[in-house]
Amino acid sequence: MFKADGDSRQDPFHVVLKQDGGALTGTAGPDADRQYRIKNGKVIAAQDTTSVTFEVIVDGVHMALDLKLVDGALKGAAAIEGEDGHRYAANVELKPAKVS
Repeated sequence: MFKADGDSRQDPFHVVLKQDGGALTGTAGPDADRQYRIKNGKVIAAQDTTSVTFEVIVDGVHMALDLKLVDGALKGAAAIEGEDGHRYAANVELKPAKVS
């Protein structure tokens, strides 16, 4: 979920990530049917913290995500720049999908 600073709405975000050591690959997008390849994906495991960073361009909007693993979810921030150059930030929380 994305929640822009100062905005009360939450936007869904579907992400599929694959870790290979410190490299992170996968896709991201507004839903499972509209996925875009992530770029510059990295996983950094420190003593007490695991950090994940990656970038994705969705429908002309560039997003750079900086997340930390907290209680089984990736939480953090996204720096977002639209096609018109407008920039804003969003809080991000990515939770594992529930499998039935």
